[in-house]
Amino acid sequence: MIPRAIIIFGDIGAGKTSIAVALSKSLGYKLIHFDRFMWSVAGKKQIYGPDDIFLLNQQEIQQIYDTMREKAEESLRNNKNVILESLYYKQQREQAISMLEQSGITYEIIEVKCALENILKRVKIRKKENEQTSGEDLSKQYYGTIEPEERKHITIDTTDKNVSECVEIILNEL
Repeated sequence: MIPRAIIIFGDIGAGKTSIAVALSKSLGYKLIHFDRFMWSVAGKKQIYGPDDIFLLNQQEIQQIYDTMREKAEESLRNNKNVILESLYYKQQREQAISMLEQSGITYEIIEVKCALENILKRVKIRKKENEQTSGEDLSKQYYGTIEPEERKHITIDTTDKNVSECVEIILNEL
């Protein structure tokens, strides 16, 4: 059986990681997400600094995406289905898609969207619990900056939905 892949992307705070974790458990797919590789690849424990700035430079970011693709390729070669999750700006998304297409892997793309006011509420709560997350200023600054996906893909709006509802909608569309 040929393994499958799912790429999940979207704005900071839209719910990508929560959905990816739940979808991974539901489908039995291996989850490969950006945050997991910050320490092993870039030697940093955090993405965001106390002043709500990115602590990773472009070279470190690209190294993490390269590592994510390598891990995905390894898993796919071992017939394991994978979920790749990150902000995935167009360049990194295209690199991941290219790798999948060259390997003959069937894939789905899922865009996670959310209203800015809901993102800001989530980020405020997360910031109290976890300094690893971005703050409100960074979320506002980057909101809507991810280039649109032109291929056919699933779009899930997490505004006023819980993770279970989102996963159910996605599963019905896969």
